[in-house]
Amino acid sequence: MRGSRIKALLFAFLLTIYPLRAYYHYIQYTNRSAPYNPITEKFDLNALPSKTVVFLVSDAGPAQFSPNDTFVSVLNQVRQATLAWNRVETSDLRVAFGGLHTADSKGTTPYGHVVFQDLAPGILGLGGPEAVADPVAGPNGTFVPITRSIVRLNVDMTRRPAPSYLEGFYTTVVHEMGHALGLQHTFTSAAMSTSVTRATSRAFPLDADDIAGISLLYPKPSFAAQTGSISGRVTSDGQGVHLASVVALPAVGSAVSSLTNPDGTYRIDGLTPGVSYWVYVHPLPPTANITSPLDPAGQPVDPSSPIETQFLAADHTGTKDISRSPTVSVAAGKVTAGVDFAVPHRDSVGIYDVTSFSYFGQNGVSPAYLSANGNLATIAVRGNGLTTNDSAPRPVSGLRVQIMGGFGAISARTYGEARTLALDLSIPPFVSTGPHPIVFSTSSDLYVLPAGIRVAQKQPPSISNVSPNSDGSVTIVGSNFSSDTRVFFDSQPAAIQTPFTGNDQTGTVIVIPPPGANGQHATITAFNPDGQNSMFVQPQSPPTYDYGPADAPQVIVSPAAVPAGATAMVDVSSPNMRFADGQVTIGLGSSDVIVNRVWVLSPSRVIGNVTVSGAAAAGAVLLNVLSGFQLAAQPLGFQVLPANSQLPNIYLPVLNATTGQESVYAGAVVSLFGQNLSVAPNSTVILLRDQPVQILYSSATQVNFLVPAGTPTGPAILKLNNGAVDGLPVVLQIDSPPPPSSGDSKKS
Repeated sequence: MRGSRIKALLFAFLLTIYPLRAYYHYIQYTNRSAPYNPITEKFDLNALPSKTVVFLVSDAGPAQFSPNDTFVSVLNQVRQATLAWNRVETSDLRVAFGGLHTADSKGTTPYGHVVFQDLAPGILGLGGPEAVADPVAGPNGTFVPITRSIVRLNVDMTRRPAPSYLEGFYTTVVHEMGHALGLQHTFTSAAMSTSVTRATSRAFPLDADDIAGISLLYPKPSFAAQTGSISGRVTSDGQGVHLASVVALPAVGSAVSSLTNPDGTYRIDGLTPGVSYWVYVHPLPPTANITSPLDPAGQPVDPSSPIETQFLAADHTGTKDISRSPTVSVAAGKVTAGVDFAVPHRDSVGIYDVTSFSYFGQNGVSPAYLSANGNLATIAVRGNGLTTNDSAPRPVSGLRVQIMGGFGAISARTYGEARTLALDLSIPPFVSTGPHPIVFSTSSDLYVLPAGIRVAQKQPPSISNVSPNSDGSVTIVGSNFSSDTRVFFDSQPAAIQTPFTGNDQTGTVIVIPPPGANGQHATITAFNPDGQNSMFVQPQSPPTYDYGPADAPQVIVSPAAVPAGATAMVDVSSPNMRFADGQVTIGLGSSDVIVNRVWVLSPSRVIGNVTVSGAAAAGAVLLNVLSGFQLAAQPLGFQVLPANSQLPNIYLPVLNATTGQESVYAGAVVSLFGQNLSVAPNSTVILLRDQPVQILYSSATQVNFLVPAGTPTGPAILKLNNGAVDGLPVVLQIDSPPPPSSGDSKKS
């Protein structure tokens, strides 16, 4: 759910316009009639260091926890959520976890922050842009820059979706972070769907709809070139329908959707080329919680009255019978246009907010999971409009249920709970694994749950034994494991020491637990790549691991001060922490002080590059170092110094001069950009791993040099003297050289 809008937007500044694409973003219309020229709220990539928005977490933390839950576990779930959004390759926005911050030290660089508040009962979380600036012109059109976004989580971690080690807490954080990045609700069972219909998991935290939404908001050129689009118009009685949801649905796979403009036009982007899609339109449910677009006067443009849900028909009038609906194919970089709907209005939305459940013992799991090895199965569905409203619920008259992907006839019967039915079905042979839509229809209504069930090859994993070993590793024994099973200790994945051996009946994997905190009792969960996890079958008695006593974590940082506007390497050591690769965050309490990257050199030492914004205020900030569940915090542990105009300063990233990419390797020519890099011709001296390098070109703002042949891969400390002043060292990652291409041998 979204936070409140802070300020009204000025539209007189608009210089360019976006293409007419109505996705589920926070948008403003520059005209009250077509062309509407919608503009979106989003982070300004040019205002972010390395195009990266950092999420900082309030050091106040929650006030109450469930047994075995901890604040550090919450921090790690936030970190895992940033990784999910950061991995979207077709989005140009990078997302990072920045550690803790105090209420009085947030910075001027745009950022996201996570706070803990007393939320109303039933509210799992809140999120969205909290402050925006005036519209600006960007390379893809005019937009409204987000200057600060917020994620609000419950201060009482005993309430749903907590405790933090549960998958539901993680998917909630991913969802609210999506709002903070600029996405509204969607209705495709994706991460940005409400919790009632959401079908994501730790194995696939984002679905195709989420990837399309964030990629359209922060597009890389490859996004449009590699995907296809569908466009058209939705009308009722000849008038355009505003804020109807149009969905492209494959028989098996992930749906992608869009919302219509006031004239009923829409465009769905991010579709997989070569796939055939059914296309249907549906009204927003009463619980949609969509923030309506604003007109030029700042007034909301509300949705049209409800329409009937219908699939595309050959004559574009719409149909409730999917067997009469033609599919639509798309091609890479192309728009399939003219996919239009003419649908009737209706007085109210009938069926909506349907959830499916499968049961493992007494534990209900949503969405429903079915095993491909089974023959007969029963799942439960709950939603508005499925049952009569009398004291003995039964299916509404004429209800027909269909599961796409080869499932036969399905019978619906009373389950015994309000708004809930049991569905008895037969699992077809050779059924495709993955999500399958469920279609509910009556003579007067239609509802589609895009990921109504998920078919898996086998039953959920189960952990039968946890045995610590003398070398610090832990042996996990269980059933239905695979080579891709991941083991989590609370909210952190364990490193695999010995891969899985065994079969579905009994198997073993040996892992290295994440670094633990004093007296921590970590809950252990096994996650399979099909989306199932061991909490499906062990919700009341999951296995735990006792870390035992440990001293309070301590760290030593050098240098502990960097001038505003500078980039420098910091060296962090600890006498009693264990630094694990991929699990360390150096936080500096402000969006103006960013750690670009961290390298683990040993279990007791890490290094990283820190960039301080030129707008950062001088003073002390909160130093916090997180490794696994070990957290060391020093309230005034790092200093921002006044800017030093004479200091040589290297900008990150460092680029390959030939390719323009962040690929640096032995024998490559590297371009450094920055300030004061040379005071005179041929004056610059660079040491890489304390060895001089050959300078090919130097100026005050750019230096090109050759990485010496034989330079080992890994982090290399670079030191620059501009002929008068030593710069602050930075870390350069040396990668393996790319394999020679077939064309290289033809070059002279």
